[in-house]
Amino acid sequence: MATRTTLLFSLLAATACANITTSYFLPNTSYGTNRLRFVGSVINASDDRVTLAVALEDDPDYTNNFDMRTATYTFGSTMFDYSTADFINRGYSESSGGNAYSLKCDFPSTASTADCTVSRGPELLKGACRWTNNSEYSEALRSERPHTQLYTFSDTDTAGVETIVRTLARPNSKTPIPGWCSSETDRSKISVPSSALAETYQPAKSSFNQYQFVITAGEEKLPSATTGGAVSTDGSTPTGTEDSGTGSPGAAPMKTVAPALAGLGAAVAMFLRA
Repeated sequence: MATRTTLLFSLLAATACANITTSYFLPNTSYGTNRLRFVGSVINASDDRVTLAVALEDDPDYTNNFDMRTATYTFGSTMFDYSTADFINRGYSESSGGNAYSLKCDFPSTASTADCTVSRGPELLKGACRWTNNSEYSEALRSERPHTQLYTFSDTDTAGVETIVRTLARPNSKTPIPGWCSSETDRSKISVPSSALAETYQPAKSSFNQYQFVITAGEEKLPSATTGGAVSTDGSTPTGTEDSGTGSPGAAPMKTVAPALAGLGAAVAMFLRA
């Protein structure tokens, strides 16, 4: 089987070919809008799960948008799993596994909230220590400051290309500095405990939105996946309309839906709309 990198290059080169379009619910906190569209190459399909190598359809601002060129998504009827080995950590060199980031959410049919687990590599976590250990960052990162994200993408409703500029206030969290952060300014000497590598939380239903995925390679692997059950949604699909903040997608029909993907995430949709 081709490597993830090979698959990713294949999907980017195949955007001019006939494509398959599907959609799935994801947390919208990372993007601020559900108008973004992703392109994906199928890595594997088994039972009710499909794994894709994914990238934003057209994103020139990789650094500010947290580099997604090596992201992998696994979608299931009641779960999703996002992971990347190269979550951007500006100002520091990469290390094996140090910049890894993953987010997995399960949507139990008997629960009223989703259960999510986020995991971060030690180099990402060490970034929190620089607030106290580095005078260059200390005051700047303690106070809110503008942070701009630029997304350029092909609009799903109209012809042409549209750009979204999203300005955030950083830091967006007032979380206390971890107790394991020492006064050591040498990053390599800071030890991150294993207990800090992962944390669980239960996000609000309103923090999810439906995003469109265009599959451009690996479609031949899809027949081995099931449809994820017979549960149907209300028929609404993403249109590229601006996120209203309610978690509700648009209502225009998708161009094409692969049979193996038609019911994927239907249970998630019902859970979020309950």
